[in-house]
Amino acid sequence: MPDKKSVKANLLDQEAKNVALMLEELLWARYKKLLETISQNQKLPLESLTVEEAKMCESFAAFSSAYQKFTADLLQGQTSQTAAHPVAETEAEVGHKRVILRFTKNIPAIMGTDMKSYGPFLAEDVASLPVENAKVLVKQGLAVLVEVS
Repeated sequence: MPDKKSVKANLLDQEAKNVALMLEELLWARYKKLLETISQNQKLPLESLTVEEAKMCESFAAFSSAYQKFTADLLQGQTSQTAAHPVAETEAEVGHKRVILRFTKNIPAIMGTDMKSYGPFLAEDVASLPVENAKVLVKQGLAVLVEVS
């Protein structure tokens, strides 16, 4: 006669494996849906996303938009002009409210113009910050703009 503890333990172990597989499938489905939404330039359902997903999608949406502009310009025979534009561009010229920076020096956490906390950052860290904060950090020599496209 089989031991009830080992049968119960085996059932619990199998149930834990099933839950892990279901979670993996659910997260993969969310990932594919988010990629499809972003690649089709559709509005993201921010209320349905976790904070972490929203941050990742924001970065990827900026990349996707910049890359689509890059390919459109390239197909029209134009070269990218982003390297010629300083951080001092307006938000309308940038196309979004944040830019990517690489920090050249260690800095403590800062409060962004969007009232969110950013940092602390170490030299060589890369982060996405509001344009207004980026202007100040670059002007002070604490960071440099990273070209996305």
